[in-house]
Amino acid sequence: MNKTCIICFAFLLGWHWCQAEAEQPLKVSRDVADDPLNALVTKSASAFSGIIVRVPSAPTTGNTVHYTVYLSNCVPIYGEQIPSDISVMVVRKEGRSSDSLPYMIEGQKCIFFVNGTANDKTLETTDYWLGVLPFSASLEERISNLAKKIKR
Repeated sequence: MNKTCIICFAFLLGWHWCQAEAEQPLKVSRDVADDPLNALVTKSASAFSGIIVRVPSAPTTGNTVHYTVYLSNCVPIYGEQIPSDISVMVVRKEGRSSDSLPYMIEGQKCIFFVNGTANDKTLETTDYWLGVLPFSASLEERISNLAKKIKR
């Protein structure tokens, strides 16, 4: 065999291998895709959905904002039972007005990840960035399934 044949063979072998790899779909583990949710469920005492009734103006300390959000029709996803109507302290980092959550408005249904107890009336969101998420039934179901897998 001459050098040209060896080079061509090596090229064709490499090309075939690359084609075979390109045809395989990219596989993303479901566990990797749920890492942010796993972390949120792990560090939160409970999560529930509720409809926002009122969001009054919030006091600000530096770029930390404390919203007292009044909710109705609350349904627990995991954790303790909560009253149907409750208020939650939503703590966020907002340096500019564009940092506020566009879905945290009256009439919007959201999912809240909290620590504290409803009896103590000290429910506060667990995370500055992900403590409040817009509601979706599939997200609610996924959170419920993750909570069942995580030992509390």
